[in-house]
Amino acid sequence: RRVPDSGAPFVRRAFSIAMAPRANDGSDARNKLASITERFSGFERQMDVEMKARKESEEGHAAGLRDNIARLEKTLNSEIKRRVEANKALQGMFEAQMATLQDKLEAGLLDRLDTLHSAVSSLNERVDHVVKDFSEAREQYIR
Repeated sequence: RRVPDSGAPFVRRAFSIAMAPRANDGSDARNKLASITERFSGFERQMDVEMKARKESEEGHAAGLRDNIARLEKTLNSEIKRRVEANKALQGMFEAQMATLQDKLEAGLLDRLDTLHSAVSSLNERVDHVVKDFSEAREQYIR
């Protein structure tokens, strides 16, 4: 009696063929590794180029910012200088006007003081005259 053929020898043969070392397996693996290595090298070069471009861009931006800051500082310093000079000129004008006003005020007060002094002197003379007349009148009355 014969056992029906289950195909086992074919499976065994296919398995042994698959497991047997191939002559070109090493070169395929090497080719794949070389391909992967080349892709990684390309990726690394691309990343280096992008990093350098980004670094140059950032350095250019930083240089632009430094230039802007320097320009703004220069503008600010000139504005500060201009305002200090304007404040000095304004203070000088204010002091000159105050001196003029003070002179006018003093002159007006001195004129009034002179007038007042003259009036007080005149009043003193009149009072002295009245007192003298009153004293003479009293002396005559008493006699």
